[in-house]
Amino acid sequence: MSLFNSEMLANILGKANSGAVNEAINVSIDSRLVSRGSLFVALKGEHNDGSAFLEEAFKNGATMAITSYDSGLAGRQKELAGRYSAALFLVDNPLYALQQLAGYHIKRFPKLIKIGITGSNGKTTVKEMLAGILRRAAPTAATIGNLNSDCGLPLSCFAINSEHKYAVLEMGMNRKDEMSELAGIVKPNYAIITNIGNAHIGMLGSREAIAHEKKAIASHFNGSQTLFLPQHDSFAAFLAQNIAGRVIFYAPTLLKKFERVEDLGLDGYKLYVGGETIRIHFAGKHNLHNACLAIYVALELGLKLKDIKEGLEKVRPLDGRSQVSAGRITLLKDYYNASPESMKAAIGSITALKYARKLVFLAEMRELGDNSADLHKELASSLLKAGIDEIYLLGPNMAYLAAELKELKFFGAIHHSTSFNSLKELLLTNLKDGDLLLLKGSRYYQLERLIEPLTQQGFLRAG
Repeated sequence: MSLFNSEMLANILGKANSGAVNEAINVSIDSRLVSRGSLFVALKGEHNDGSAFLEEAFKNGATMAITSYDSGLAGRQKELAGRYSAALFLVDNPLYALQQLAGYHIKRFPKLIKIGITGSNGKTTVKEMLAGILRRAAPTAATIGNLNSDCGLPLSCFAINSEHKYAVLEMGMNRKDEMSELAGIVKPNYAIITNIGNAHIGMLGSREAIAHEKKAIASHFNGSQTLFLPQHDSFAAFLAQNIAGRVIFYAPTLLKKFERVEDLGLDGYKLYVGGETIRIHFAGKHNLHNACLAIYVALELGLKLKDIKEGLEKVRPLDGRSQVSAGRITLLKDYYNASPESMKAAIGSITALKYARKLVFLAEMRELGDNSADLHKELASSLLKAGIDEIYLLGPNMAYLAAELKELKFFGAIHHSTSFNSLKELLLTNLKDGDLLLLKGSRYYQLERLIEPLTQQGFLRAG
């Protein structure tokens, strides 16, 4: 099925086609991932300009391309388009063009119920849970992986088709005005803010600025939409002000016919609500809140509890997000990324657990700017409460936490290093059968690198 043809792109972008008349069946921003029939959008990145890979994209099968206009390169680009019989559009800003196309595409489906999700933590988990529930009722599109940014969200939008009744779209941001751009593409019927934390505070300057940005998920409301807000968040009142639509505050105990919760430790929870027992396969109170939020929204959308139960019980943690692996040790893999709030939540998820020894391997948090020292130090109180026996800290900013732990008289072993390999070897030497190990840290440090050596040493089962 064709997504776009040359005439459509000319009309949407307001630019003439400088190549052949063509059509595209998919969109890619990576020339290596281009396939036959792709529209290649050459974005300018921090290190590379996609225009430099235009010929590679054409060789891999791109039938259309959008690149930034450069008078010095235009002739060469047109020559390549002619050689490969491809359509070519030269624009001022390829990223804006990509967003224009995504907005145009999503407008093709006026009956689509669009749910946008943002927040400092929990976006991906709530997206997976809610999409899993909604699929029990009707065909549902959802953000692909973690494609939630100014260039990722449009790619997720292109996966939506006429069969879908729902679209659950994760919307992330790390700069000013990015959320407004994303909201302008999606124009959600239902918007969700999971929380306001310190993630990306180094880029935005303050939690107040973060709250202002997150609130922009509702910036395109016209009165008929609904915004879900966390009742107990310190910014809840601000987020609810001057919203052109309905505002619903949520909390687990606000669920209709909420009865009780049974904590199963690393196995998750049993939630008793409305006569149903719903098994949640995610550990940690933060994930219980994520599940309750997904249920809350699904109920608002008119789903029955039976369908909610069946959908939610099939959802499992994604790779590196509250995953549990077992062998001679028990491993909690929560290394996809880290913010101050998600760090505390991960540590909190093992606080009540009873193991012979509890160890944590934590990599520093990034994008915290001038707040980095204080926000790393703040983790000390959570670690002291959690009954940790050994702490492994990776990265320069973890020196602040190591010093704070010593100041507060932490009596366990503290190992700090800026070398992943030296800290890894120390961990492998000190691990014992029966240990519980939490891995948590910034994506930058790729803590999944520990999985292979842990498996090779026999601490985890292969596969």
